[in-house]
Amino acid sequence: GTEETNKIIADSLGVLPDHNVRVFIGVEGKTDIPFMKNMAKILKDSGEDVVDLEQAELNGHLIFAPLGGSGLAEWTNRLSGLNRPEFHIYDRDTEPPAQSKYQKYIDEINLRSGCKATATNKREVENYVHHNAINAALADRGKGEIFSCPIGNTTDVAKEFVAQLNVVAPPNDKWGSTKAKEFICSASARKMTRQMLDEVDTSGEVLGWMKDIKMMFDRPL
Repeated sequence: GTEETNKIIADSLGVLPDHNVRVFIGVEGKTDIPFMKNMAKILKDSGEDVVDLEQAELNGHLIFAPLGGSGLAEWTNRLSGLNRPEFHIYDRDTEPPAQSKYQKYIDEINLRSGCKATATNKREVENYVHHNAINAALADRGKGEIFSCPIGNTTDVAKEFVAQLNVVAPPNDKWGSTKAKEFICSASARKMTRQMLDEVDTSGEVLGWMKDIKMMFDRPL
């Protein structure tokens, strides 16, 4: 568990002849993974030249690394010994113009060759899911809509989701924050269309992330 041990492991692995990984994608938590896959699918289906993240993962060409907020500092350099490009995306968690919560580690990653790290401009990835997509996913589960208007850039979406839904949820079907995040990033994100994405992401931020990943993915090893 020491830095010395981690370096020995990384150096021993090196670049193996039978490992086909082309890029690592570092995210904060496991619910960010389906979000990224769903956004890539929306963009690819609409004609954008981006990587199908789900298929690339199945093919062994891409590895998601959920690094965890509390352990992020320990992980920012642990992938470097594997000699592959890395793209890291973390939640801002703060309101602009304040720096993002993990800006220190983002800056460290960006100093490494072949790596790029960034924070969301909105509070977190859930803020890029259209409110109508959330309502549509809830309708599939027999629940009424909870968001009647667009979600703000700094809204704690999971917290608001839980607060609204649990008012009418029966005692045996109460939701927590983790369950809400999973639902928003998976079932709700799958309901998104390109038009919805363009409405919530007017600056094309998500497309920019996918283009960066595509550039890394296509880079000669």
